[in-house]
Amino acid sequence: MLTTSQIAQLAAHARASRVSRLLIEAPGCRVHLEFHVDAEPEPRAAAPTLPAAAAATKAAPVRTAGFGVFLPAHPLAAAPFTEPGNAVRDGDVVGLLRSGLIYRAVRAPCAGTLDAVLVEAGALTGHGQEVLRLRAPEDAHD
Repeated sequence: MLTTSQIAQLAAHARASRVSRLLIEAPGCRVHLEFHVDAEPEPRAAAPTLPAAAAATKAAPVRTAGFGVFLPAHPLAAAPFTEPGNAVRDGDVVGLLRSGLIYRAVRAPCAGTLDAVLVEAGALTGHGQEVLRLRAPEDAHD
C-alpha cells in the first residue's frame, strides 16, 4: 500500500512535469489525480452559508481542507475529539488530517451536535471530502 507521503510526492512530480492525469494502482489502493496544467484553475463557487444550508437540511457537513488521512483522535490520545451525540462549538477541533508528518485540525464549521462519522479512522480523504456531519441546533432555524 502506498503511503500518503509517497502519493503526495508522485503528485508533485506529475504536476511539475505538467502531466494532466495520474492513475496510481497498488495492492489495496487506487488513486486517480487530475491536474489543470494549461489554464489557471477556475475559482470555486462559495459554499452556502450554514443558515441557508441548514434551513433545508438542518445538517452541516464537516469537510477536509486538504488531502490526507483522517484521524478522529490525536495519535497519543485514547479518546476521539468528539463522538456522535456530543455537542460541538463553532471552530472546535473534531478531527485531524495527517499528510506525511503534518497534522492539521479539522474544525466544526458551526455549533451543533455530531450526527455521523462518515469515514473510518485512517481513511485517505480528498480535499473537501465530507468526513463528519453536524446537526444544527433546532432553535437556530425558527
